[in-house]
Amino acid sequence: MIRLSYILPCYNIERFVGKCLDSIYNQSLPETDFEVICVNDCSPDGTRDVVVEYQKKHKNLILIDHEKNKRVGAARNTGFYAAKGEYVWFIDPDDLLHENAATELLHLLDEDQLDFIQFNHDWMTEQEVPIPNPPFSHNFMYDTPVMSGVDFIHEYQKNGLTFANMHVGCFVRIYRRSYLLENNIIFPEVAFYEDQYQALHGLIAAKKMRNVNKDYYSYRVVESSYSHVPMSITKRASQLSMCVGMVRLMERYGLKELIPFVWIRFVGDLHYLCTHFVLFMPNKDRSQFIDLVKNDLQLVHEMMPETNGFLAKYPNTYKLFANVVGPVARRIRDIKRKK
Repeated sequence: MIRLSYILPCYNIERFVGKCLDSIYNQSLPETDFEVICVNDCSPDGTRDVVVEYQKKHKNLILIDHEKNKRVGAARNTGFYAAKGEYVWFIDPDDLLHENAATELLHLLDEDQLDFIQFNHDWMTEQEVPIPNPPFSHNFMYDTPVMSGVDFIHEYQKNGLTFANMHVGCFVRIYRRSYLLENNIIFPEVAFYEDQYQALHGLIAAKKMRNVNKDYYSYRVVESSYSHVPMSITKRASQLSMCVGMVRLMERYGLKELIPFVWIRFVGDLHYLCTHFVLFMPNKDRSQFIDLVKNDLQLVHEMMPETNGFLAKYPNTYKLFANVVGPVARRIRDIKRKK
């Protein structure tokens, strides 16, 4: 039986994917116990060649080629649907696993029969120099007993932390594959923030999860990666869509009381969106942006009365919502009514 499936979405990662694979194969697990699924998302560099060389040494390394570039969310989904392991770990192929991470985490997963386990990670530069006090350094600073994901969110609040402190990247969790399948927890195939949506879904649906206060993973900050390059209209549109998608997700699970807590994380994002991408963008770009997010703007506008108390803490953001998002949403609504 395959115990663990590592899933790596690969694009323009030639410089780092070899070291990432080395860290996976140095986990002291027999190769019959795990599989490594690399999804080549039409990478234009030598990423595929590196993976092929590793295939010559490791029979459990699977290479899947996309016929066209579909972005990271789709690549992760491709790997997930091909996986056969009891557990799955979504790895960014420019990062590194700590020694014996998989062995220790699999033991804890088995011991408590968890839907997923969550753990700490450290940050490093491209040259693998440790980054002190990185963002989300207050992520999971304590061990927890087994609890539901919703109980964990409430516990997080009780400890005086906000959702903005929480790093919910998919690489800080190992999931039971059957749990993801049964709850249809996959990645939206959009340009940006797909991991935020998937991580929240994975959290609020979980009946049994826990935190481990130990670093098992090293996150490499690559300035040229897609997540770090300047925001495009498509990325900002995806970001807003995922924010709204998370609100709808919480409504679907009957968790409306958590919406303000989650939205705190995105106040700065939405403030930037309103100023730079609505107020100051050229008219042509504004029309394209509004067309991409028109359905989401309507929901943001409808949410405003419910979150007045929350937004009152951020008067500049509220003003932008009222002066920019509101009129645009009303205009879109009027156009729909005329049709």
